[in-house]
Amino acid sequence: MPALHPRRFLIAQSSVLVSFALHLGAILVLAALLQPVGFWQKRPLELEVSIAEPVPEPELLVVSEAPLPVNSGELLVLQESDVFAEAGENTDYFSPDPLLPGGRNGSGAAPAPKQGSGHGASFFGTVAYGDEFVYVVDISTSMDRGQGASASEGTRFVRAMAELRASIERLSPQQTFYVVLFNGETLRMFDDRSVFPQALPATAANKRRLYDWLATISTGPCTDPREALQVGLGMRPSALFLLSDGEFNGQQNRNHAGLLRGNPSVSAVIDRHNRGRTPIHTIAFEDKSCCLALEQIARSTGGEYQFVAPHASAAQPPQPAVAQPAVAQAAVAQARAAQLKAANLAANRADYLLSRASKLETLGRWKQALAMYRRIERDYPATDAAASAAKKTLEVSASGP
Repeated sequence: MPALHPRRFLIAQSSVLVSFALHLGAILVLAALLQPVGFWQKRPLELEVSIAEPVPEPELLVVSEAPLPVNSGELLVLQESDVFAEAGENTDYFSPDPLLPGGRNGSGAAPAPKQGSGHGASFFGTVAYGDEFVYVVDISTSMDRGQGASASEGTRFVRAMAELRASIERLSPQQTFYVVLFNGETLRMFDDRSVFPQALPATAANKRRLYDWLATISTGPCTDPREALQVGLGMRPSALFLLSDGEFNGQQNRNHAGLLRGNPSVSAVIDRHNRGRTPIHTIAFEDKSCCLALEQIARSTGGEYQFVAPHASAAQPPQPAVAQPAVAQAAVAQARAAQLKAANLAANRADYLLSRASKLETLGRWKQALAMYRRIERDYPATDAAASAAKKTLEVSASGP
């Protein structure tokens, strides 16, 4: 093979080097174009997440309540009033949040009440929720009728005022109240004539002031609750109690026509002024003539309705004693046995409450013990425990802080 000329050899060598450089550059450019974006950037940190097995929920602890001990072996059934037994004096309140009694207003289900702190109020057995309560009570002349189970209970008016005082006495100082009385006129609590009346805290001083004011009240003609409802609903309370023993006749008599902007009906006044959607709990007191109107008011506002029947001894005059057959004698004996059983149960309840009050006293809870002693005197006056409670009331009042 002939040797290349040195000049040609240099040219061939240069060509090979240039070709190599060009191909190398092309390869680098192609590699750069095909490389994914961000290849030269630092990869972000990745968080590895693992799903743990779900933790089983703890089992509910079911606590059973043992029956309260009584001497006769009967179970002690706590009444609704026990929920509010110590509300007037207690500072450690228990809030059971009881269910409203259902079905009494014919709807079949209790309406949803306005919610408050969990405390409540009770008036003639009707339970209401919340912190602020307005009482609208009939003081027409028909309230002077009727007698209770005994002569000491007095007329409808006397019994209504006693229940009003008892209801407010059960309120706690953190709750507020306002009372409006009506006949042909409207009487605000403490003769209040302010444009925007305000409910007062249920302190001991305000309660005593209310009781003194109620002692000055007397009945009057006509039954017109319209202005009283306007005042009470304007305060937008948690609940309003309305008690009456007769048909409303203010519209026929045109009472308060100027104040109420015409002569509206009771239902029209409620529709116009119940902007806070306050439930109105109604009580037809011993007279069925107002049942329909009060039931409609309760149903339309989400309240509870009830009829308080007169005592049997007041509704029927005593019958002369006659010879009774054997069946009647057995029924009488059975009734007497039931009365004796009820008396024994009342005595057992009073003894149990007396033991609770003594326990509170030993723990230094003077106010609660005093409230319990007073309750025993009020609710169980014919028992031995009432006499002991009266003695303890004097001792606690004298020695307590």
